[in-house]
Amino acid sequence: MSAVSTAPGRMSAAELKAQEKAARQAERERQRRVARDEAAERKRAQRSGFANVNNPRRSVWMTVV
Repeated sequence: MSAVSTAPGRMSAAELKAQEKAARQAERERQRRVARDEAAERKRAQRSGFANVNNPRRSVWMTVV
């Protein structure tokens, strides 16, 4: 082994690649959770009638008021 790979705080190329792969996977999972949460929030807002462009029935009423 070379001195670089055994120095404290250094990772081998394989360890670095594995860590990057795990980070990419974690980011994909986080993006999926965010997308699910946003979809659920849009669905709740639509049901409850918050004023937004997706629900003009409520936004017209709020405009009149």
